[in-house]
Amino acid sequence: MKARLILAPAGSGKTKRLAENYLELLKKGVPIEKILAITFTEKAAYEMKERIFKMAKEDKEVFKKLKENLNKIRISTIDSFCLSLIKRFSFFLNLSSYLDVIEYPRNLYEKAIANAFRSLKENEKLYKFLLDFFIEFGFKGYERLKKYFLLPFFEKRLFSKRAELEENREINRSRELGNIAFKFFKEKVEKIYEEEKLKREILDFSDLELYAYFLLNEHPEFNNILDAFDERTDHILVDEFQDTNYLQWAIIDKLTEEWRAGKGRKNELGIIPSLFLVGDEKQSIYYFRGANVEIVNYAQKKLKEWLSKNFQLEVVQDNYRSLKAIIDFTNILFSEIFGKDYVPFLKKRNNEAIGNVEIILIEANGNTETKRKLEAEIICKKIKSIVNNLELYSLNEEKRYLCDYKDITILIRKRTHLKILEEKLREYDIPFVVVKGTGFYDEPEIQFLISFLRFLSEPTSSYNLYLLLKSPLFNFDDEEIIKINQEEGLTLYEKLLNYYPHCEEKRKKDIQYLKFLLREYQKERLSIFVERVLRERSVYKYLKDPQRKANVKKFLNLLEKLESENQSLLGIIQFFQFVKEDEPKANINTEEMNVVKIMTIHEAKGLQFPVVFLPFLDEPVSFRLNQSFLFIEEDENRVRYVGEGIPEKRKSSEDFKKHQDKEKEEEKRIFYVAVTRAQDALYLSGVLSNNINESKLLWLIDKLQIKRINNHYELEKKIEGVKVLTKEEIEKEYEKVKEKKEMKKEEAVPIIIEKVEKLKRGLKYIEVTEILPKERKRHSLEWIIFGEVFHTILDEISKGYLNLDEKEIEKRGSELLKKKGIGSINLEKWVKIILEHYQKLKEKDLLKIVERKENSFSELPFILKKGNKFYSGRIDKIIVEDDKIYLYDYKTFPVEEKDIERIARSYLPQLKIYELALKKIFNKKVEKYIIFTSRGKLIPVA
Repeated sequence: MKARLILAPAGSGKTKRLAENYLELLKKGVPIEKILAITFTEKAAYEMKERIFKMAKEDKEVFKKLKENLNKIRISTIDSFCLSLIKRFSFFLNLSSYLDVIEYPRNLYEKAIANAFRSLKENEKLYKFLLDFFIEFGFKGYERLKKYFLLPFFEKRLFSKRAELEENREINRSRELGNIAFKFFKEKVEKIYEEEKLKREILDFSDLELYAYFLLNEHPEFNNILDAFDERTDHILVDEFQDTNYLQWAIIDKLTEEWRAGKGRKNELGIIPSLFLVGDEKQSIYYFRGANVEIVNYAQKKLKEWLSKNFQLEVVQDNYRSLKAIIDFTNILFSEIFGKDYVPFLKKRNNEAIGNVEIILIEANGNTETKRKLEAEIICKKIKSIVNNLELYSLNEEKRYLCDYKDITILIRKRTHLKILEEKLREYDIPFVVVKGTGFYDEPEIQFLISFLRFLSEPTSSYNLYLLLKSPLFNFDDEEIIKINQEEGLTLYEKLLNYYPHCEEKRKKDIQYLKFLLREYQKERLSIFVERVLRERSVYKYLKDPQRKANVKKFLNLLEKLESENQSLLGIIQFFQFVKEDEPKANINTEEMNVVKIMTIHEAKGLQFPVVFLPFLDEPVSFRLNQSFLFIEEDENRVRYVGEGIPEKRKSSEDFKKHQDKEKEEEKRIFYVAVTRAQDALYLSGVLSNNINESKLLWLIDKLQIKRINNHYELEKKIEGVKVLTKEEIEKEYEKVKEKKEMKKEEAVPIIIEKVEKLKRGLKYIEVTEILPKERKRHSLEWIIFGEVFHTILDEISKGYLNLDEKEIEKRGSELLKKKGIGSINLEKWVKIILEHYQKLKEKDLLKIVERKENSFSELPFILKKGNKFYSGRIDKIIVEDDKIYLYDYKTFPVEEKDIERIARSYLPQLKIYELALKKIFNKKVEKYIIFTSRGKLIPVA
């Protein structure tokens, strides 16, 4: 057997190296089904597949092999692999082969807790201990036990299931709550929870690794199971190895045990199996989930001991992601933070630009909210200053362009101050999206949907009916609800029924529909019923924000899953009573949106962004001893439970001290992951006050030796492209940019020429694009979509967002066509037409009109009043010169050469409106032209 461990830092292309190894095996003739590739998230598994297919295109034979054997590809998460193993050998575990994984097991676990209490007998020791505890803590006793112990035991079930109460912690010697709770969990709750799952033929995610480990290590038939695996697998590849725990390593270890021994069929057939591991200790940031960074060193030591010369360790230093300033800054800062073990980056990006790193120090005192508002405001001003001003480079092609909102990502450690940041971004008109933002259940559209379900379950609940009436389903206002409330009846529903005889016709229909809801909801699946109601009542038109639409979709999917677990309406409502406060909002695809992205550092792992902001760095990294217990994974076989009910005891506990040290080391790694997401520019900020605790900001000041000199700060360790700025310097920069933008605005484009307060009777509002000749109207919907897409491409070229490069045009065209609904069958055809039009413009030297230049405007919007008519529209392109304006209108539909002059003249009414609008703005003569892109023809229109 051969083994290889690659320690590859951020930006070095870890997944690429794994993909290269995978493809190398295929080139050597290894059958696809004999290679097992494992990672730790669905996203990482998808990226791995995508990278392998992309790289395989370079070798026709290998690519063909992959395409023909799609169903044999074994690239999966550790969970998926374990599930396939369990299903294959389910008869050894007395489990159904049709078992499923429950995604939301908490409701089932809550029931197990309740049933465990009911099952306690008075003569049991636990009964007395729990009774004493409840007497001592009164009404809050049960909730305290559940919140601080029983639910956290469940969240850490991978460890709690394997842990035992140490002998010196027996509850007959100690009455600490933690020990009572753990014994209750092990003896009662866990057993009932397991029985419930068996009845329903389901597993939770922790079961997958636990059962897989049992099958491979402890089951009497483990040798036969390993033989069966060995027959199917010759090579194992593991990505993100730093995210493993001892149990996961034990599974990988056992799968390769016979390989190391050089026994079995492989040895007889002359097959040399391999284990390929890739990871980065500095990016291990999942300690809270059980990931153990020590596994990397442990595995390295073991593999060297087992395989000697057949084990290869490779430490990579290459960084293909970041510009020089970010590389130098990272190396200097983290060689100080991590110490002698830090291996510095080597810049491999093919771009000599320096890049930009700014440390923004904001001096302020006051409460936390005041300081965060000030910092959020400075971040907004910085964003406004760099948009359309900061030069960035496209990765790989290294083509220069100006920064836009979509290039900027704000990375936050926690969501504590997210609301403040959101408020300030709105105040400064900065478009943004919170990626996987929390507070899903606090969103108004979700609260309305939950109140809808509660009303179906209990129509007598006046509060839920009130919320339902005010929702987009019915749109009652408070005045009308007050009227209803004055009717006879005990509940709001009774009063509503009594309101029915004398209300207006529209409201009669609403009340009839409400009765219909109560009558019909049990006749079909709840998720389908709710979705139908939303469509019938046109609720989606009120959800203009894409985040809100995505949240509703997530809610409906959640309903569907709960129904698939045979939950009744009452069970579903009960589930929503115990939901997580930090449940993420629905994920939305921000790829095509010109918005600033906000996400946590953990969510950003594995990603990269042109511009990164890291705010709130003065947040302390000290840790309170508020955790009542620990699970300590000693090795593959042993997990210790350590419980200390009293905070004072925790302070003197060696186990708790070690735990604090590990959390602090993880904070350093989290900081490293955040910094290394940046490609071209990095902005770090924090508030300097009289009392600054140990924090990432303090690390910056200390490790880089930042000193205040008069009114500004300087780095004693000079790094090219890195500077320290004050609040005042940022504000000055912002005012300068703001002034420049306002001047441009005054000189160039008042979007609305004449202010329109309200359209009076007799006035008409006309979209100029409606003044169309027959030639334009007779083309198919697909040509209309093509026109919209090609106009967008020409606009993006004009604004400098898109380079004059055929591959980029092809890629962008494909993205836009997909977004507009052109399916894969026709996609190739329309991308080809885009390239044909582009080539025509290039051949006839018309791209010089399209491309970005001073005093030119693309997609210029206007509103023009002429008599009793208001005209609105957008002008494709204008170029302003001293005494004249050149107006260009793009026509993208196909035309015959003989018809060009005639069709151009037919657009004269439309172009005259444009001419009038431009004369009002610029007071200059206008020359009008049409560009027929299908022919590459420039036609003057008089």
